[in-house]
Amino acid sequence: SWWTYLISLFVKAAVDIIFLYVFHRLYENYTLPRVVKCSIDPCPNIVDCYISRPTEKNLFTLFIVVTSAVCVLLNLCEMTYLIGKRCRECLVQRKKESAKSIPLVMLSNNLPLNPQHSDIHDANNKANDAVNGHIPHITISPAYTWKAI
Repeated sequence: SWWTYLISLFVKAAVDIIFLYVFHRLYENYTLPRVVKCSIDPCPNIVDCYISRPTEKNLFTLFIVVTSAVCVLLNLCEMTYLIGKRCRECLVQRKKESAKSIPLVMLSNNLPLNPQHSDIHDANNKANDAVNGHIPHITISPAYTWKAI
């Protein structure tokens, strides 16, 4: 269903955002340094460790960061589209249901509102049938007005 896909989009966006955050915390401005001070075994003291091919690694890192940012943006756009589409479908469905359930009553300045009156009763039935799609058109006398209640 649509909401499981929405959840998967949210999870993918969250994973990409966490990746970007952690990577930024490890390497400021998403760049690898050329030289790192190292004190890990087997080194007896602090030594300078040079990273091989730092420019290539920085370009590859930049490519990964930009790709992750674009994926987050596309996921957010798709989530917005899915939620908007579903809301629009719900509104259209609700509008159709409410249009079918609105009873119509014919009011006249000349006649009292009486459901037993044959003209009013017949016209009201025709109007309700038209709302439900059973009759393609209605002929209404100009003396009568319709009001939804």
